[in-house]
Amino acid sequence: MKKLKLISVALFSLITLSTARQSVVSAEGTSTKAVVEESGDKKVAIDEKVKNEAEKATVVQGADGLMYVVVDENNPEKLLEAESPLKNQQENTGAVEVGVDEKRQEKADKANEKVKNFDDIDYNDISSLQSALNDPKFPFLSEDELNEKLQKTKNTFETEALMKKTRGYFSQRILELSNNLNDVPKRAKVSRRALVSNRASQVSETRINPPNGYPWVIYLIRSNGYSYTENYAIRRTIDGKEAFCLQAGVQATNTYTGSTSGYLSNSQREMISSILSAYKELGGWANNDAGKQRWIATQMLVWENSNEKPKSITVTPNWKNGATKWKNDLVARANAIRVRTKWDSTSKTVDEGDKATFKVTNTYGDHNLHVKSVSGGGKATISNGTLTVDTTGATGNKITVDMIKGSHPSDAHPTTVWSNGSYQKLVTGSFYISTSVTVNVKRKGTVEVLKVDSETKKPLSGATFRFSYSGKTKDVTTDSNGKAKLTERLKAGTVVKVKEIKAPNGYQLDSSEFSITVKENQNVTTTRTNKKSTGSVEIEKIGDLDGLGLPNVIFTIYSSDNKVVKDNLKTDSNGKIKVDELQFGKYYAVEKQGVTGYDPDGKKYNFEITQDTPSTKPAEVKVTNIYEVSVSEKVSDMNESQVLKNVWSADPSDYLQYDITTGNLKKSGERNVQSFTIEGFYDNKNVDVSKSEVYVGSTNVTSSFDISNDTGNGKVVARAKATVLTNNDFYNKSYNLRITMKIKKSTLENTEKQKTLTIVKNSKVTVGSKISKSANSNDVETVLYSRKITINHIDEKDKHLLKQDIDYKYDGETYEYKPRTDLFDKDGNNYKSDVIHKGKIDGEDIVLTTPYHIPVLSVNVDRIQIDTARAVKNGYLPTELVLSKKEEYEKELEKIVFKVKITDIDNNKVVYDENFKYKEFNSHMSIDLPTEYLTKNKKINYSIDILLVENPDKNKFETETKDLRTVGYTSSEKVLTNKDMTNNQVNYSAVVRTVKERANNNPVKEFNENINYKFTGNTKTKTGYGVSVDLEPNYRNEIGKQIDMKVYSYPMNELIDSKIDEIYQSGGKETEVKMDRLKNDGKVESGINTQNLSFQFPHMNIERKTGNIYADSQKNDESIKYELIDGGRKLYVPIWCDLGNYSIAIKSSNFGGNYISLDMNQNIDVYAYMYATIDSETKKEDELLLEPVYPESTLPDGWNKNEIDWLNK
Repeated sequence: MKKLKLISVALFSLITLSTARQSVVSAEGTSTKAVVEESGDKKVAIDEKVKNEAEKATVVQGADGLMYVVVDENNPEKLLEAESPLKNQQENTGAVEVGVDEKRQEKADKANEKVKNFDDIDYNDISSLQSALNDPKFPFLSEDELNEKLQKTKNTFETEALMKKTRGYFSQRILELSNNLNDVPKRAKVSRRALVSNRASQVSETRINPPNGYPWVIYLIRSNGYSYTENYAIRRTIDGKEAFCLQAGVQATNTYTGSTSGYLSNSQREMISSILSAYKELGGWANNDAGKQRWIATQMLVWENSNEKPKSITVTPNWKNGATKWKNDLVARANAIRVRTKWDSTSKTVDEGDKATFKVTNTYGDHNLHVKSVSGGGKATISNGTLTVDTTGATGNKITVDMIKGSHPSDAHPTTVWSNGSYQKLVTGSFYISTSVTVNVKRKGTVEVLKVDSETKKPLSGATFRFSYSGKTKDVTTDSNGKAKLTERLKAGTVVKVKEIKAPNGYQLDSSEFSITVKENQNVTTTRTNKKSTGSVEIEKIGDLDGLGLPNVIFTIYSSDNKVVKDNLKTDSNGKIKVDELQFGKYYAVEKQGVTGYDPDGKKYNFEITQDTPSTKPAEVKVTNIYEVSVSEKVSDMNESQVLKNVWSADPSDYLQYDITTGNLKKSGERNVQSFTIEGFYDNKNVDVSKSEVYVGSTNVTSSFDISNDTGNGKVVARAKATVLTNNDFYNKSYNLRITMKIKKSTLENTEKQKTLTIVKNSKVTVGSKISKSANSNDVETVLYSRKITINHIDEKDKHLLKQDIDYKYDGETYEYKPRTDLFDKDGNNYKSDVIHKGKIDGEDIVLTTPYHIPVLSVNVDRIQIDTARAVKNGYLPTELVLSKKEEYEKELEKIVFKVKITDIDNNKVVYDENFKYKEFNSHMSIDLPTEYLTKNKKINYSIDILLVENPDKNKFETETKDLRTVGYTSSEKVLTNKDMTNNQVNYSAVVRTVKERANNNPVKEFNENINYKFTGNTKTKTGYGVSVDLEPNYRNEIGKQIDMKVYSYPMNELIDSKIDEIYQSGGKETEVKMDRLKNDGKVESGINTQNLSFQFPHMNIERKTGNIYADSQKNDESIKYELIDGGRKLYVPIWCDLGNYSIAIKSSNFGGNYISLDMNQNIDVYAYMYATIDSETKKEDELLLEPVYPESTLPDGWNKNEIDWLNK
């Protein structure tokens, strides 16, 4: 049975089990014996019948939401039924516990969200609802509070709002969300065991809005005195059936459990169901004004006949008259529907095949009256108040017609009250009552005749009887059981006259007439007998050589069932026998004993005795004695001897030998035969006769015969000479004609040998007197098998078939097959093989496999490395190629020539093109890519190809190096200037190498060199002060190369002090000063070179008191009079240098793969003096003021107050 799952359930209604012990059948399982469980691990086997009838049983819903069937443990086939749910008693410990999930229950009991009142509740969240049920202080309405408030509600909205404040609603809402009782906290449950025994049903709703101009549909005053207005009505259906409210003003819900008993009295059920049937008859629901008014009228009548009849009901004005009219029509129709049918009679008797009629005698007694069922093979129809019952085909003596009134049988369903706790009760149903009548049938009878043998009493088939009755006649022939039955059923008492008009074969006809009387519901049988008939036979025996009768031959006659009828019957002098008094039937005669020279043949000579074979015209049997002539033939070869079928071979040493052996040659009585000939036939297309001889046993008697060979027709003939036929010694002997043959050369040279060569040979012997008698031998078959030779030319790698050659040869032939030279793959590569097959065909088809291979050479450029270099005459980019090859059958590859070709794509120029022989392959190549046609700082796009140049043997050449793209660079020859500086920082990179790897088609990888350093472009200073002229570049090279960098400074001549100008060469406007390289820290890690360099101005010394500047190389200069002070590595501006802007150029040698160089310019702003006079325009910035001070004055002459203040500072 199927597993049932509820949509929803009514709360806490528990089923009380009967006094019988009970078990619960789980709805799962498809085996013949389902295993079911009871609380306490006890198991009961339930058979298929129970599962098929589960719908009739008490069904309980487990805590898991699934349905279970209740059965009697002591009688597992007994389903326990329940009319309606029974209330559970708290002390009832027999309740069946199913579907309990302890962990899930524990989770529900521990739900504890912060909910204090109804505003905190999320009605779509199970945990929120559980938390409220677990809180004993949550303000739920008690049952008394709820009932009190419900009495005061004015509409369904107020009712619904109150219901939402009850524990029951919260539990119901949890079940609607999860359909699992384990989710309801224990505090909210009376028991955690089974739920209800009835399934809940889903309600469908249709909203009925008021007509235009009116905002309401019904105004009613409830039985409790409260009134309310329904602004709209709701039409409901349950399981597709119209459902009407029983309680005006009570809120409905969406799931219900139905019951066919309780709440309404029987009279109420009858009245309400007749109203619902009338509603359907008059049109039922329609989405128009008439349909809505009809529905309102029906709902009003249901309320008026329910337990809670409203005090008054008012329908909206536009629909009031229509609803009133429909109400009257519904009452009238319901009254007609409830009328019970009355009949003129409830039982009548008729003959089988006649019709019985019953009439309805009361008004409305036939209203909605339908036939439900008819028993006993009858048929019934109702029309215009009359029931007609046709008894044709009745199967019994009684026919019962069951009818239903009020509803059609397919639409009849019981009145059901649907409930769900304190929600609105609904009602569905239709009115129907049953009535029935009975027809007693007088059954007809049949007659038959049984025909039997008068002696054996065995039934006889084939007798034909003529039946005459009621002015009719019918001929019936007896069947294999000897019965001739009149199939037509006749009324009891009918007299049927019967007469035999044809007797069974072999029996005498009984033409007397007799009668049979028909009896009610019986088959009357009469038995009749027949006697057998007799006749005669004459047997004649004749010799076939002279055609005369043979006396004294003895015969036996047998019946068709092989029993002896007459024995030791001997032919007379004329060779004849006559036998009389044989009963009709089939016989056969067998020759029991022959005469000299003629042996019995043992054959059965059949004949039949009928009414056409009386003694005056007996059946005739002629038996001719046969002079026996026989011959057989066998064949022998090199491997087989004296067989009927041999397997030959084309081996030159093999042969064929045919032995034709006759039976013993006999005289015809005492007379000699006139001729004796042996003929041997052969296949003259495929064999030649090499020898023919005649033997008796091992004795060669060829001299007694004349032998000839007819090669044109393929026949050897041996004729006995006339002289030997008169010799008695020639008789009673077996003769053997032996013919020896060889296969023809032309047969072996025939190229079409697809079919096996089969030579079928036979022979013939002829003995003659007045007539000649011949006998043909058996066929002798010689088979020379043609064998199929399949040569599969395959690719030795993947074993796929290149070509298949088929040849045919006979067993014993030799063969030789060489490899083919015309096999190519789809690319035109020639397959090769050195396998030669030789052998001899030896009794079976053979398959030869010739493996072929294609010598393969695969060449590729796997890596190309291009270093950056200058674009100059005869210049080139140093390039390294890494090649790989794969080869198969290298000895056959020596003639292949391929080339490596590199093309400058942008300039469409081939920059490298070189051919290589197979043996010249080198995995590493260093080549030069020319640059003289290029300019500096260019990116060149290259394409590398490997091309096949020569391949005379059509071997397979493969390469993936086709338009392999890479790039190269010419040196940028970048000169770095102040324009390349950003925020006093210069950072420059350029590519020094590219690498392209073919694998996975990775992009070209570029390797860079980089120079970066800080540079101060503008410096402010005063005369006599030193200016730092230094440079600390950082160089990085990703291919690990180092640089040897030289740096020079070029200060303007005005910035060179008078002493150091003696050692530095002055140009036109500037002086070259080589910078000292103080640092060159370089290291290579992971193939990357990093160099940190430092260049500074040469070290200077300052003479105390004079301020003269000397280089380190001038420390011993004769002009030095005072101590030299360390002046550091600075360029000192002469003290008496004019104010203004000067520059120092910083230049370097070329370095790196890109021939980078520096041409920086440092601007020097000399803005003040070290020593200033009072009239200096920059005296505010000047370092020292020089002014003459006179002895008689402590202040400088002419100074104003501000100047004196400045001096005091």
